[in-house]
Amino acid sequence: MSVKFEQVCREIGRDDRFKATVYAINSLAIKKGLYSRDEFEGGFIEWVEREQRKPIVDRERPQFILERVANHFGMEVSDLRIKRNFHTLVLPRWVAWHLLREVCLWSTSQIGSYFGGFHHTTVMHGLRTFKTRMEADAGLRNLVEQIKSELVAQ
Repeated sequence: MSVKFEQVCREIGRDDRFKATVYAINSLAIKKGLYSRDEFEGGFIEWVEREQRKPIVDRERPQFILERVANHFGMEVSDLRIKRNFHTLVLPRWVAWHLLREVCLWSTSQIGSYFGGFHHTTVMHGLRTFKTRMEADAGLRNLVEQIKSELVAQ
């Protein structure tokens, strides 16, 4: 399938922040002589075509992520939203927060609100702690990758 650069920009250029970012990066790279406009357009089109072939997770359905995490840990979705620090709830909640941040691209404020009013700094601390644990624990990394693959497979 042959795609024109202008077509691509029209299709994915509905997001003004995305357009501004692509324009800024493109302009800077061309000014620095890293590549020509034609090289940019060709590479950009290849990237878009690769992205279009990837399975898409519905970024508008965080409930789906919570269902997968809860199912994996053998609990109810409502358990993930309980504002208590029971040992059995913290890790699954952090996994859900991590996936909402990574897959849905949610802010810490959005995540906190969605989970019943956690302060954004609480979410930030949880995400940092979870990241540290993931770096040290291959089993936890595998668990997150497994849940992410379930999300993409659906």
